[in-house]
Amino acid sequence: MKKSTVFGFLVIPILMSAGLEAGTVYRWVDENGKVHYSDRPREGGNAETVELDEPQSVSDSEEDRQRKAANAQWFEQRRQEREREEEAESKARAKAYKANEKYRRACRNARDRLANTEKELQARKRAGIKPRVENHMKIRIERYRDEVRQRC
Repeated sequence: MKKSTVFGFLVIPILMSAGLEAGTVYRWVDENGKVHYSDRPREGGNAETVELDEPQSVSDSEEDRQRKAANAQWFEQRRQEREREEEAESKARAKAYKANEKYRRACRNARDRLANTEKELQARKRAGIKPRVENHMKIRIERYRDEVRQRC
């Protein structure tokens, strides 16, 4: 690669970043084949005009500010959605825990009633129970067994 090409690649960006206001840059090649750039035309008059657009800072454009505002709004909405989702999940976990606790309590109560009734029947048998009372207690025990099967 020629030095003049490398020099051109280096000079043009420098000129573009120098804050030229949509300025005109002149380019010419000297007798030795070296490429030159300048903000004034060559005295010999064989300079070619290179139009440079004014460089815009991305962060200064209105479109960029609007895009940033839209992004910030989107991120804020997403943050709020996540908070609502986390709150809903937390409530659902609490509700499930309470329901599970109710379920466990109902199961435990049904088992306790069954165990107490069976113990009572055995104690009454030892003490001498009437057949009619024994039948009533056996019916109750069967009801409690069904309840345990349903709740546990």
